Amino acid sequence: MPVEWNPHSGSMIHFNNGNNGGIISLPRVFKSLIDTPEFQRLRHIKQLGNAFLVFPDADHSRFIHSLGTASLAFQFMLELSKKSYDGEYLINGNDILAVTLAAACHDLGHGPFSHMYEEVFASNVHERHEALSVKIFNNIFEQHDNVKDQFCLYFDEEYFELVKQLIDPPDYCNLDGAWPLVVSKKKAFLFGIVSNSLNGLDVDKFDYLIRDAARSGIPV
Repeated sequence: MPVEWNPHSGSMIHFNNGNNGGIISLPRVFKSLIDTPEFQRLRHIKQLGNAFLVFPDADHSRFIHSLGTASLAFQFMLELSKKSYDGEYLINGNDILAVTLAAACHDLGHGPFSHMYEEVFASNVHERHEALSVKIFNNIFEQHDNVKDQFCLYFDEEYFELVKQLIDPPDYCNLDGAWPLVVSKKKAFLFGIVSNSLNGLDVDKFDYLIRDAARSGIPV
């Protein structure tokens, strides 16, 4: 039986945030995930593809972007967990963990040279990188028992499905009128944090707009 994760217990792991300055901090529960070959692969995928040929300092990776996005999601969720709606606190510890996990894994499906791969090299692969991210996410939890055991302390199948929907959100507009999300309508706002299809303002963009601009020498 899964238990509720306490985001305030346990130690944190820290990463240097490079030219952006400061430190990226994540709960230690993420260490086993980050250490997998699937996640470490992101170290070798440039965030901006071939842009480093024009902007030599823009050679940062999807790895640091994924960590930065996860850290922002964690901070967002901690703040939201303090808010109540009609006297009810809607966010629990497992919600915080699920959204942070989705943010960490949202770019697992990127190929070499990032979006250039989708446009040029992957013309025969009829799947978006979000769908490929879900496939790699599934593979991590199938192949790495230490990661699975770590998160299964807190997640049932519904929470794992939530993480996958947050990575690759379903179409909100369907003809049969059925509610497409695994969470209730009260918690639908969770889908605006990692990949916001309504207005595009999400932690993914908050990280890469600042990071990419800084590494390209463009003031924000």
